[in-house]
Amino acid sequence: MNNSIWIIVGIAQLCTIITAAFQASQDVSGQRKFPKMLCMLFSSLLVVTSWLVAASADFATPYVWLAAGMSLSFIGDLSMAALLPWRHPIIGGMITFGLGHLCYMISFTQIADSNGLTIYNEAFIACAIVLIVTQLYVWRRILNVPTQPRAIVNGAAVYGLLVGFTAVYAAGLWQAVGGLWLLPLVGGLLFVWSDFLIGWFDIGGRKMRNPRLWIWITYGIAQICIVYAPLVHLLQ
Repeated sequence: MNNSIWIIVGIAQLCTIITAAFQASQDVSGQRKFPKMLCMLFSSLLVVTSWLVAASADFATPYVWLAAGMSLSFIGDLSMAALLPWRHPIIGGMITFGLGHLCYMISFTQIADSNGLTIYNEAFIACAIVLIVTQLYVWRRILNVPTQPRAIVNGAAVYGLLVGFTAVYAAGLWQAVGGLWLLPLVGGLLFVWSDFLIGWFDIGGRKMRNPRLWIWITYGIAQICIVYAPLVHLLQ
């Protein structure tokens, strides 16, 4: 694929990020956040990039799964931004994001398989144990809020495991393949942190400074890491 396409899409993403940073404003509560539509534009450009990656790989299965995951994440963004006519935007967002993370896990597994390697290694097992113990603690101490509907509390716990296992699978991929596949692990860990901030603020009802700003910063970087790791690999 012509490198000029990557340059155009990359410049568009960079311009969107810079514009959003300059236009980050305070809401009625005094909290700063990025403009909603610029966030959606940034997310949609990541979807475009993911499908360009798949096209560059002749739509090899691992990269199609990754692009599908990014597309589902975009639907999750629309849901969380209340831009879809769903009764419960948070629940709709958790479902679509969760399916997106399942796609990422399948993609990481198949990338390792295509190199004749397995993702189920020591890094995978160690990170899975840490995740399960940590998630149980988070559910009991942060998410288990009596004022929240049980569907949201329990759904958030399941969703947290799905997000966390994206990092677990990314850790297994990095041990198996190495190199620039460290980026999905960084992205997976940032996903976990972004999800923790959502649980702390939206579900737990706890106070923090500029939560929307930090949730989108960590989430955006996480998506970039997952999309651009295979892109850089393919362009080498």
